[in-house]
Amino acid sequence: MPTVGKALAGNGPEIGIVADEKILFSSFSFFGKTGKRLDEEIARRSWEHDPGLDVCAGELLSRAMKGDDVFDWSLLSPAQSGVLKELRGVRGTITYGELAKRCGTGPRAVGAIMRSNPFAYFVPCHRVVGKDGPGGFSSGVSEKIALLRKEGL
Repeated sequence: MPTVGKALAGNGPEIGIVADEKILFSSFSFFGKTGKRLDEEIARRSWEHDPGLDVCAGELLSRAMKGDDVFDWSLLSPAQSGVLKELRGVRGTITYGELAKRCGTGPRAVGAIMRSNPFAYFVPCHRVVGKDGPGGFSSGVSEKIALLRKEGL
């Protein structure tokens, strides 16, 4: 089975790019600056969709859902990967300030990293909240609140 290409996981949340048995970007990152970087990376590597990768993507999705680290952090800055890796270990909610303190950065930087989270389905940025309320969310605050309620948070 080929190991590099653009792949979709099918009926579940889509995985955008899979390479060397790692998830590089999820479909949630296909917008803004992250989407531009993704397009550049696809062009640089001359990647095209390979249907044979759908099985690999599905397996990675399953492993990611179980908590395995199947993500390629190398396309992110050290600050981005550090904050997102720290967030993966958080159960429940955490404030922007607390996450920033743990990672040696500022709350606004954490907010910016949450906005560009390429692994949003697997690294749940909606669980990062403000000290006095839910904070922002790219899909809208009401969607963030609905997600938190659905999870009992």
